Amino acid sequence: LLERRYDRDDWWKRSRFLRTFFMLELYLTSQSYRKWRFTQKPLEERKKILRLQIERLKRKGFSLELPEIVGREKEIATIMRSVQYYVFKDQEVRKASLLPPPKIFLLTGPSGSGKSAILNFLRKKAVLDGLEYGVLPLTSIVSMSQIYSKWYGSSASQTEALFNRVMVEGGILAFDEAHILSPVRHPDSNVDREDQRVMSAFVMKLDEVINSADVPAIVVFMTNREDELTSELRRRIQKTIDVNVTGEILRQVAKKQEEKFRFGLDPLAVLAVLEREVYAMGQPMLTPADVVEAYRGIYFEHVEPKLETRTRYQVTLDDFKKIAPRVKLYARENISKSAKQAVIITRPTETYADIGGLKDVAPDVIKEISASLDEDLIRESGYVPPKGILLVGPPGTGKTLLVKAIANETGAAFLEVKVGEIIKGYYGEPEKTLKDIFNEARFHAPAIVFIDEIDALALTRGSADLTTYRFVNTLITELDGFTPLNRVTVIGTTNLPQVIDRSVLQRFTKWYHF
Repeated sequence: LLERRYDRDDWWKRSRFLRTFFMLELYLTSQSYRKWRFTQKPLEERKKILRLQIERLKRKGFSLELPEIVGREKEIATIMRSVQYYVFKDQEVRKASLLPPPKIFLLTGPSGSGKSAILNFLRKKAVLDGLEYGVLPLTSIVSMSQIYSKWYGSSASQTEALFNRVMVEGGILAFDEAHILSPVRHPDSNVDREDQRVMSAFVMKLDEVINSADVPAIVVFMTNREDELTSELRRRIQKTIDVNVTGEILRQVAKKQEEKFRFGLDPLAVLAVLEREVYAMGQPMLTPADVVEAYRGIYFEHVEPKLETRTRYQVTLDDFKKIAPRVKLYARENISKSAKQAVIITRPTETYADIGGLKDVAPDVIKEISASLDEDLIRESGYVPPKGILLVGPPGTGKTLLVKAIANETGAAFLEVKVGEIIKGYYGEPEKTLKDIFNEARFHAPAIVFIDEIDALALTRGSADLTTYRFVNTLITELDGFTPLNRVTVIGTTNLPQVIDRSVLQRFTKWYHF
């Protein structure tokens, strides 16, 4: 045990004499020693100390009230068994286990399916259950985007510090947006990149957690893009929990919300309205978070204001139909500041009458873009819109003017991407900015995403740096429509198509020369 890496500095465990002689110094400098000292106290004394600590947390605003979780009991029980086994060291659980439970988990599922809700529930339940064992577990949820620091080289040390603390204190260490932990080996570079050092730190610390039976910690990764996880991380994940959205889950959530708010409506009818409206907006699915937001939104908008006048507002299915376009706002709240700075969303005032000198190309461009935004035409005729439209020609030939006129005449939102702003930021930010821009376009559909001088963003990957390499991969993913681009048309302009990555050019299936 003493030879294990995480325990090498705990020399004081070997000698009672040294431990006593250096007691003050150890208490002031060693977190591991302080933890050990606490565990030596009688159980009832530990419970008393922990209750006082929890009361202080409550006074600071930390609530231990368990949130409502519907239909996720199995997933929670699976992770809590590992907490009982490793963190609480429950002897009954250990005796009943033929094999040790997993330490490294992956929660995967679409946004809004309940991954964060499960972790929030687990954090509070672990603290409450820990009281009975005389243990106050450390429970941390870290976004992967927070790991990467602007200071070169400090991201890896920050990662190690997070693991070291939970390995000593004991508890749950969770990482959201795990797909960001995906170092791309640049084909033309042997440079030791920052993301590769962070990946190495993760691999090293995960191996320590896995291989050290006495480490009182479990690690949970969360993502809605499991396919982007690296093989190094996949090999170390011991249990994958798919937080999928089923019809039964949605029915349970709707029933629970109806019992809570007492609107007097059939939960199944509410679901039918929400699903129909959300699909019409081009969203791929209805999630539990959408249902909760719809009920909460109607309550705070219509029901609560009437309470002051002691009158009752009768909620109808029409209220759910009206609020449906806003149920995805929980996702839009996470849109980065960078995305807001990198795109201008307008309703142009230009008209076809403002266009001159484009008689050879304008009719074809107008026809193609208008058709790609017409949902009825797409559904009735079977027309397949192009993934992207590329306008090729030198500056000043009227490309932007024409697209703005089409946006105005078709009633589409016009999202003009500012190339200089989108590539700013620390590691991972340009890719997140691009994803947020496409999510904005889906929300404002029908919409046109206009990328002027796209060659500045989508350079051939073999000749570009690592940031461009990752950015181009993200652009390709968005154009391929993993999340459908219904009634969203992507238009790029360039006078240098030869420098654009070939895979990107293949997604722009319609070209027009100016």
